[in-house]
Parts: sequence; C-alpha cells; structure tokens
Amino acid sequence: MKFNASNLIKTGVTEFLHAVRAALFRQYAGFSGRVRRRDFWYFIVFLYLLIQAVELPAWWYEIPPEIERYALLAVALPCALPLISVTVRRLHDTDCRAWWLLCFPIPILGSWIPFPAGLAGRIAAIFCGMVFVLSALGVVVVVYYLTHAGDHGPNRFGPPPPRQPRHPQPVDTVDVVDTTNNLDKVETVDAAGKTD
Repeated sequence: MKFNASNLIKTGVTEFLHAVRAALFRQYAGFSGRVRRRDFWYFIVFLYLLIQAVELPAWWYEIPPEIERYALLAVALPCALPLISVTVRRLHDTDCRAWWLLCFPIPILGSWIPFPAGLAGRIAAIFCGMVFVLSALGVVVVVYYLTHAGDHGPNRFGPPPPRQPRHPQPVDTVDVVDTTNNLDKVETVDAAGKTD
C-alpha cells in the first residue's frame, strides 16, 4: 500500500491534536516525566495560532486596544501553566533541570529596576547589565535544549516518552503466527491471501 498526501495530512493533524490535547487536558499541570520534541513544538504552534485567532479579528475590526488586551489575557492565562509544564517536561527529555526556565523572566524584571543616582547607580546598572547578558545567554542555551533531540534511553527524569508511528500502518496486512513448527516464524499475509 502506498501512502498518499491525504494520509500524511491526516496523520499530521491527528498528531497535532493529540499533542495539544495531552498538554491542555491530560497533563495540564504535570511537571514530571518527559515530552517529545515534536509534541512540544506542536503545542507552541497551537498557542501561536490561538493568539493569532485573537489578534487578527482585533486588527481587522479595529477593536480598541483595551478590549484586545483583555481578550489576550483570557486566552493566555489558562494556557500559561500548560506552557510551563510542557516546557519543563521538554527540558527533562534533554536531561536538563527546570531551573533553566528562570533565565526567561530575568531580562524582563531587570528592565524595571530603578537605579539610584551617582556612583551606586552606575555600579547597579553595570551589575544589572551583566545579569542581563548572562540571562540572555541562558535563554540561548534553553532554546538550544528545546530544539535539541531528547535522550533515547531512560534518564534521571524517567523513561523516554512513548513513540508513535509517524505514518499510518497499512491495514491490508495481517501477521499470522505458525504455531505448528516454529513459534518465532511470522508470515505477512495481504488481503488477497498471498504470503511474503
């Protein structure tokens, strides 16, 4: 049986929906275990599409910015915890601790720090600048681990996530086990009754 484009599209959509359903419902706040790279990026694409579903109508119909902010908050707040949990599990898949996620808010929080005047202000600004540069490097490291392939075997965070076949299995073949001579012998029989 040859695969055609419609089977591949159906498989991709099924995997996409499975990854989103797992992140939003089955493991909404599950921080233990691991998640595959593909499932993580499927969830990121889902969040992007969800935000665009709010942004585009607001832009098209010229909705006031205040209403648009509330709509974005209504979408973003329920998705924040699943985003953090799926990111933690993705880091676990690459054998990294979740503490690396603290690199993300440091540059944002550092931009809100008021500095005193004089020499103390300059020293504080230099210190905050160094923290900003180090946390920016940390963000680069975290993004590398999010895009890096996970460990193939078990690591300190558990066994590898279950792998699902990328392509649907042909349904017109059946495995038949010959129990009369050898229990290990397996023949493949197609729908017409021919054996390989």
